[in-house]
Amino acid sequence: KNWPKEINFEDGGFGELVGITEENIPLYYRTYNKGGVSTIYADKVHTGGGAGLDLNGQDMIVGVWDGGSVRITHELFEGRALKLDSNSSVESHGTHVTGTVIGSATINDGDAIGVVPEATAHTYDWNNDYQEMIVEAEDGLLVSNHSYGIATIDNLGNPLVPASFFGQYQSLAKTLDDMLYNLEYYLPVFAAGNDRNYYSYLNPGKGGYDLLTGEGVAKNNLVVGSIHELEDYQDPSSVQISSFSNYGPTDDGRIKPDIVAKGSDVYSATANSDSSYAIMGGTSMASPSVAGGVALIQQHANNEFEHYLRSATVRGLIAHTANKAGTEGSPNYRFGWGVLNVENAATVISNHGESSLVRELILEENQEYLTTINASELEDLITTIAWTDLQGTITNGTDNRTPVLVNDLDIRVKEVGGDVYYPYALNPNANYQGGITGDNIVDNIEKIEIPNPEGEYIIQVSHKGNLEDGEQKFSMILSGITKPDLIFETYENNRQLCEAEQDEVEIELLVQSTNDVKNTIVTIEDAPVDLITTIDDSDIANGKVKLNISGTAELEVDTYSFAIKAINGSEEVMLYPKITIVEDNFEGVELISPENGEDEITLYTHFKWEAISSNRVQSYTLELALDENFEDIVHVRNDITSTQYTYTQLERDKDYYWRVKAVGICGEGEYGEVFTFHTYNLSVDEFDTDEFAVYPNPATNQVNIDAPTQIKEIKVMNILGQEVMALHPDANQVQIDISELSSGNYFLQISDINITTVKKLIKK
Repeated sequence: KNWPKEINFEDGGFGELVGITEENIPLYYRTYNKGGVSTIYADKVHTGGGAGLDLNGQDMIVGVWDGGSVRITHELFEGRALKLDSNSSVESHGTHVTGTVIGSATINDGDAIGVVPEATAHTYDWNNDYQEMIVEAEDGLLVSNHSYGIATIDNLGNPLVPASFFGQYQSLAKTLDDMLYNLEYYLPVFAAGNDRNYYSYLNPGKGGYDLLTGEGVAKNNLVVGSIHELEDYQDPSSVQISSFSNYGPTDDGRIKPDIVAKGSDVYSATANSDSSYAIMGGTSMASPSVAGGVALIQQHANNEFEHYLRSATVRGLIAHTANKAGTEGSPNYRFGWGVLNVENAATVISNHGESSLVRELILEENQEYLTTINASELEDLITTIAWTDLQGTITNGTDNRTPVLVNDLDIRVKEVGGDVYYPYALNPNANYQGGITGDNIVDNIEKIEIPNPEGEYIIQVSHKGNLEDGEQKFSMILSGITKPDLIFETYENNRQLCEAEQDEVEIELLVQSTNDVKNTIVTIEDAPVDLITTIDDSDIANGKVKLNISGTAELEVDTYSFAIKAINGSEEVMLYPKITIVEDNFEGVELISPENGEDEITLYTHFKWEAISSNRVQSYTLELALDENFEDIVHVRNDITSTQYTYTQLERDKDYYWRVKAVGICGEGEYGEVFTFHTYNLSVDEFDTDEFAVYPNPATNQVNIDAPTQIKEIKVMNILGQEVMALHPDANQVQIDISELSSGNYFLQISDINITTVKKLIKK
């Protein structure tokens, strides 16, 4: 291809060819280049820093992956930097980054002090980074820094990737999310990138937004933007973004970057000699500050709890305690959750069990968590949940708003007898607006803030749809609460019963107390009339109580609430569980494709529709008819458990009508809208004979497709009609790599500008 393997950029950055996209676009990694410590309030938790703590990174390890190797003999590292790969060349970028993390407080009068000045750095170049990260994380590494990402312009300023690439959830993000889901304590920190000065021709029309690529679009890491040094934080308007720092959002609208730190004019070590220093700028210089901050948070957590925190807990704490930034409202797509504040995060950990709670929980399929807290009224009441999500589905196209979130948890806070509060949920179609709240369907951090709180609040965590793997670990952080000496909670809130089918139900209530839990007395304060309710506290020694309810078969469809009181000594907590009688009369299903009125549909047709947002949906039913009244039905398929279905027996040159309904545990919905389409007036077989050639077939690793015109789209589908691969080649001759597909039968749906044909493919 005559692509250069390495690029030296005009700004001094270094780039290296690391791979290609599915569209054969070359991908290059490139580097993204005492005030940084104080900007994130890390100095406050250092020895003598004012927070009364002694956190300097003692016995902590931070991983550093970068372009080239670190000059580990530099005086600033005092022998605490280890080179763990075979790259012999040294680079100033990685050396500077490492100094920003672990630079000594005693060398050079402390002017180049790092965030964790007594920690050790394990350093690598970026080749084989993922494999090395896995090995390190399995050996206990908690945090690493990655001040590099996909190069978007070459050394002459020409774009290297199309505008549609920005914000897309691609293979690097997917692979990283999968890795982190299986390494639940490991948190890599990535620089957001420095492309904003070139936005007008990289991604025009976005005003500098939508510039994230690669790992910057992942869900489970931390992505860091750059700000100027912050000497005295006053309010969100006092935070100034660096001119180069990339803005989000991701295409599906997630809050990215996650956090910001100082990345402008950072003073640290270079590789010129063992005593050389320089000032550099970039998100490369901001992310190592955050990586060091993560190490300090984990060090303090281990000191307080005698164990480290899940990475999701750390991400939640950072979002929970950040200093707000941006005049448009916070969070936003420029600063994320705001400026990292290590002191605030450490304070929440220190106050656990007093004015805050840091909890690591698990929500199982169909569970709904419920607890009640009292606001201290001395500060805002803040509740945050965070979780490490499974890998999402790779997206394509421009600004594809399809969520890549797999397990969608929801938090709500309700003032007893008052308002319901929702988490922040930003709108990617309104990039300039921040601080918007609502039902968040994209982020795996959800945060609710209640100013001037007063009295008692109900906290509820539930999930939409089904939970992959049957459960989801999540972390919950609360601050601004009274001392929680007695915790009263349940995972069985809102038990849902079919109308007139079940007469008895049991709800398990859980109790924790700083006193002897056996002394807890649980009573029913209020229950719906005509129900018989009792408390079984025979297992109170293990913190478990059962609320027994009978008479539910006589209840009408509605939600019924209870008021249960727990008392232990002077502590008293109320809990308000509920049950719901349902009939599952779902709303009509919204159809997607074939679109209404679409013409020339192939005889092999793939139906798609929107999912009903309820975890009570068990399946869908599709009906296909030759008339809009569905009197002449040609096909009915029940028990479809996905939101798509493939039918292969359509006839040519006919009008068809189709509709879908949802089926639940206690009933089914009505059919919604009806779509119609018309099939080709020529059969697929008549296209197959001469116009398209597929060979070899059967195939093992590659299959070739020849066509008389330019192929616009190729879809590879399994025998269930599920799309497993899609390409947009714009070429007459195409070779597809099928080496990763399992052996079996597949269909190739091949389209040019006029014709769509389907070919069978056998993968050996």
